[in-house]
Amino acid sequence: MPARQGPFGYTDETVNAIERSLSSERLARYINAAQGNKKRALQLYERNTALSEALYGVIQGFEIALRNALHDTLRRDLGRDDWYDFVELEEAQLQSIQTAKDSILNWGKAVTPGRVVAELTLGFWVQLTSGKYEKTLWVKHLYRAFPIKLNRKDLFKRSDSIKKLRNRIAHHEPVLFRDLKRDYAGIIEAIKWICPATSEWVERTNCFEERFSAPFPASRLEADILPTGPRPG
Repeated sequence: MPARQGPFGYTDETVNAIERSLSSERLARYINAAQGNKKRALQLYERNTALSEALYGVIQGFEIALRNALHDTLRRDLGRDDWYDFVELEEAQLQSIQTAKDSILNWGKAVTPGRVVAELTLGFWVQLTSGKYEKTLWVKHLYRAFPIKLNRKDLFKRSDSIKKLRNRIAHHEPVLFRDLKRDYAGIIEAIKWICPATSEWVERTNCFEERFSAPFPASRLEADILPTGPRPG
């Protein structure tokens, strides 16, 4: 551990200063869970950050696998890399494509299919599996993106749930009070729907379970303020 990353001194002064930096509103749920103990609340916040970091990497595996599976299928079926300019999409998805192109141009780069696909958000790809595209995209093309027979409604429901969790993490919101073990298992399973090898790779190389299972001494975090986390060892 680097010298400057040793134990932190949780004095009343430092705790109050951090609360001002983060805002009382942001810390409110943690303070409530810690029964008013601000030091414990900050330690819960730290745990939330550590688990969010770990989950974000797992979600990344899902997001990229889903994106590439859908893109490759549409590219292959339609015979062109810029398929998104030649399929019938609703206004929200058309706007997402235009925003992606505008961003690329603002960077001074040429608009290429690879850059557009990489710039499109997870929400865009999730919407392609929604009911509004069942007849035009799913039945004609997208079901082929998966090695198993997959129910579109189940895929959309799971993908949308993962997207919402991703957005909470991206906006630094609390995820600690969710059933994170269930969330994690659901993401790993969803990746398996797309590519079993990638699912196994993500599962074996991420740090979520290690962080989730790491014991916390009672002097650091009390068991009764970790509703979904591991109990002290």
